[in-house]
Amino acid sequence: MTRARVALLHAPAKVRGIALLLHGGPVSSTKPDLRLSPAYLRMLAFGPTLVARSHGHLVVAALRYRMQGWNEPDAPAVQDAEDALDRIQARYPDRPIAVIGHSMGGRVALRVAGHSAVRVVVGVSAWLPETDPRPPVDGRSVLLLHGTHDLITPWKRSRQLAEDLRADGVDATFVPLPRRGHNLLLTTDPHRAVADFVVDRMG
Repeated sequence: MTRARVALLHAPAKVRGIALLLHGGPVSSTKPDLRLSPAYLRMLAFGPTLVARSHGHLVVAALRYRMQGWNEPDAPAVQDAEDALDRIQARYPDRPIAVIGHSMGGRVALRVAGHSAVRVVVGVSAWLPETDPRPPVDGRSVLLLHGTHDLITPWKRSRQLAEDLRADGVDATFVPLPRRGHNLLLTTDPHRAVADFVVDRMG
């Protein structure tokens, strides 16, 4: 794949805004991103609730990276997300975009939050290394959800980041998901919480 793929899952005639779904992945892998990978499919599950809560007026798009991993130092997933945002903005000018990421996708979402079209940033079970720079989220609305039984990415990092951002005057919300693990299996709670936040902050 020479360019990351953006799939439009829902593209209404009347567009209120766009939700771009960013899936997770490993720390390092140059394997091609697959359409049927569990990480990608996990993010597609957010689509129906976003459509329903917005009364069908949100475009829902999902990004497939060129390769599966984060891959320091180049972080190609961030480049892919920035390219996807440019393409979406060109197709839907003057419409706000929400970036919604799980695990590594949450890290990607925070990295690209400074894009001119982004208004809402959501991290679900986000991978948030302490060495990462402060995300460029001034003027954006941020939601961080995290299962308190997550054994892969520390949930307290999401809580701390939300607190730090609020102290800087950012509209940041942290929602703990009691007794939930990293992949949030067998629950639709995060789907509803994310959709309601996105629709509310889109205005």
